[in-house]
Amino acid sequence: MEGMQFCYPKPQWFAQALGSSYVEAWIKASGQPYWYRPATLAVFAPLDPRSSDGDIGGDAGANDARAALLAREMALFARVHGERAGVAEIFWSAGLTALSETALEAVRSAIDRCYDVQAQAGFTARIAAMSTRPSQLSTLRECGVTTLHTSVPLMHAHPRALLERFIAAARHEGFRSVAVDLPIGDPYVSARTARAWVQALCISRPNRVFLTRPWVRQGVRPRTGPPDPDLRLQRIWQETFASLVAAGYEHIAHDVFALHADELADAKRLATLVPWCYGYSTRMSHASIAIGEGAVGNVGPMQYQNCRDFASYAAMLEREGLPIERGMLASADDLVRRSIMVGLLTNFCVDIEAIEECYGIDFRAAFAAQFVALDPLEREGFVEIDARQLRLTPTGRFACGRVAKLFDRYAQPLQQARP
Repeated sequence: MEGMQFCYPKPQWFAQALGSSYVEAWIKASGQPYWYRPATLAVFAPLDPRSSDGDIGGDAGANDARAALLAREMALFARVHGERAGVAEIFWSAGLTALSETALEAVRSAIDRCYDVQAQAGFTARIAAMSTRPSQLSTLRECGVTTLHTSVPLMHAHPRALLERFIAAARHEGFRSVAVDLPIGDPYVSARTARAWVQALCISRPNRVFLTRPWVRQGVRPRTGPPDPDLRLQRIWQETFASLVAAGYEHIAHDVFALHADELADAKRLATLVPWCYGYSTRMSHASIAIGEGAVGNVGPMQYQNCRDFASYAAMLEREGLPIERGMLASADDLVRRSIMVGLLTNFCVDIEAIEECYGIDFRAAFAAQFVALDPLEREGFVEIDARQLRLTPTGRFACGRVAKLFDRYAQPLQQARP
């Protein structure tokens, strides 16, 4: 899924049986006001399948029709819920920002009609750096976008000029932050190419850098990589880490770096940095409203994903039903594990005492198997464990994802299925 940062459990574990009627009933019955104040809002539109870099414009009629469908879904969600959610964070996908300026303005107007957008709300828009134009950036800024998020194109071995033009244009328009994905996780990205990318970023200096694996569209087979991909990636990651830190970036979360003055770096220092499905926020939210094909959201512990094909999505909206394909009600165990993984991925530590108090568990007893698996990592100097905390050492931050995965009970489903 494009732009996905953190979701636990992941959408592949959602059940078709927990579809539109089930989730809709949950939304209607959810009387907890804090779930929606603040809330996050993710709005999706698919990229043109004929384009890999987000060409903008397209057929004006199709753009307007897409915007009308998104507006209808927003209004329907607000009607089902029964009140206007207070939105503190907004995300627009690259497919949405590739629509015409008129369509973008229509989507923003629909947001204002259906939700109370907070004055200091964060607003991130993904965009293709190779296909932007001044009018598009101006429209996004007028719509209230605060952060532009783009990616180094995989086919660009030397993207310095492209990034400098894009970031200069973004700053000229007055965007608060620019974030760039660095797809060093691609199996065919060489250390030399990664080095050139990092050098370009250190010169152009976006506010945030995300080390990522390339997003693979549904139905597209991922490429196979060279032997020992984990070792290759570890070496590239370590070199990239050293270069970014030397250039003044701070390692604020798993695979995320930010300049010292960036608001996410401030949130990291204040321990208020939290991940959500499509990025990071400075405020905790218990509801993520998902709009558009394939978008993933949640209302409290109820997670859901919209229909992933256009025909089903449009047909359900035509019948005045929320276009939800599948869902999952997170268990108490899921919520505990999610809190642990969030702590590791954003704060590089877990407050054991806080987890025990919040969830009423004996941490060591509940996760005895994980402590056995952590023992060799502790001996190697990756983690430190005492009665109060589980901490990643500076060296252990390279293994952040590996440590967090130990607490993912879905990582080895076949073992979970054994009697």
